[in-house]
Amino acid sequence: MRIDILEKPAKMVIRILCLLCLLSVTSASQPASPVIKVFDEADQNSDEFLDHEEFQLALNVFDKNSDGKMTLAEFVEGWLTIDQFGSEEEAKSIFLKSDSNDDSLLTKDDLGPLFERFDTNEDEKISLNEFLTTFHQLAFP
Repeated sequence: MRIDILEKPAKMVIRILCLLCLLSVTSASQPASPVIKVFDEADQNSDEFLDHEEFQLALNVFDKNSDGKMTLAEFVEGWLTIDQFGSEEEAKSIFLKSDSNDDSLLTKDDLGPLFERFDTNEDEKISLNEFLTTFHQLAFP
């Protein structure tokens, strides 16, 4: 199932991803950040970009019951389950900023606008840098 979660100012997304990138990039002696792991696992064809389908896979990490609809509680639970992903406040911030139709669910209806938010250069694919920067911008207001 897909989850559409896109919309919000691109500049804010870019700032967040840049900050997240700076905070998440690790040295060779440290394990990859959880955000990078989510990106890498979703990048099914290993081309270092996420297309629409792969982006949905990245978000499905948080859809604990796999019904294609994430509640705030489900998103927060998934967020906190992933080791060192971030705080509950960050999870809530991301969820609320990603719920483009304000229905208190993240669904396929939110995915399109969210993809556009992450795809800051509008090339129909999301690079790791775009993913990290936008992720960070969503987490930190």
